[in-house]
Amino acid sequence: MNERNRPMLLATLGDVAGVGPEITVAAAINPEVRRVCDVVCVGDAAEVARAVRLVGLDRAVCSIASVGEATFDDGRINVLHVPEARVLGARPGRPDAETGRATIQTLHRAVDAIQAGEADGLVTAPGSKEAMRASGLELGIGQTEILQRRSGVAHVVMGLRGGGLCATHLTTHVALKDVISQITPERI
Repeated sequence: MNERNRPMLLATLGDVAGVGPEITVAAAINPEVRRVCDVVCVGDAAEVARAVRLVGLDRAVCSIASVGEATFDDGRINVLHVPEARVLGARPGRPDAETGRATIQTLHRAVDAIQAGEADGLVTAPGSKEAMRASGLELGIGQTEILQRRSGVAHVVMGLRGGGLCATHLTTHVALKDVISQITPERI
């Protein structure tokens, strides 16, 4: 918890060639979200500024080097800036090795901050598994597996929430033909 006794969440941008930056910015300024926690975006500050312009917001994007520098007022979006996540020439709808590298670098920076006790939790925007694999930085399939490896835990699940529904996946990243064999009482 931060000095305001509110949960501090980090929100990564996901793949900058996708909708991740816009989703992250929208969540960071959402009044319902701001009522229950403080949010710091994690990624390239220039990408956050681009997302702010795309969604037509009038907000200051403030690049910070550590979570402790964040201040929370209605006109500010805090970005834990990750210089290694800068992607020049990202093309909307075209994730590639560079956008995958940026996704992984951003995720690593967020995990480092949480493990250092700077934040209470993490929310990730959509990433491209193909782009992350193409980067060559990680051998894992997706963000969930990267988080599992970085945190050293044996079992993880991906959680989804929206419209009053909360769910986790029983299977992930398997061919549809293999799903039935993976549904077992032990996994459930």
